[in-house]
Amino acid sequence: MRQYIVEYMGTLVVLVAKLVSDADPLVMGIVFFAVFSITRGITTGYFTPFIPVTGYLLGRMTLEETMYNILAQILAGISAVILFKPVKVFMMDA
Repeated sequence: MRQYIVEYMGTLVVLVAKLVSDADPLVMGIVFFAVFSITRGITTGYFTPFIPVTGYLLGRMTLEETMYNILAQILAGISAVILFKPVKVFMMDA
């Protein structure tokens, strides 16, 4: 269970960085590398739903692992939008 919570948190950090930095490649590279380095050994570090599906199709992950990973990533996406909405409103007012 811990690995899916870490997958959620890593995906959340990557998505919030993407939203805040307007997907600046340098920022995204640094954030992704930092999150991947921090979560190494705890989770797979995929942070995108395409990779678990590929891992499942190649036989490297079970269906249960794939579904939990994707669920954690979708929840992180919803959380990122909820967290970013007040920031966007504040930025628009300034």
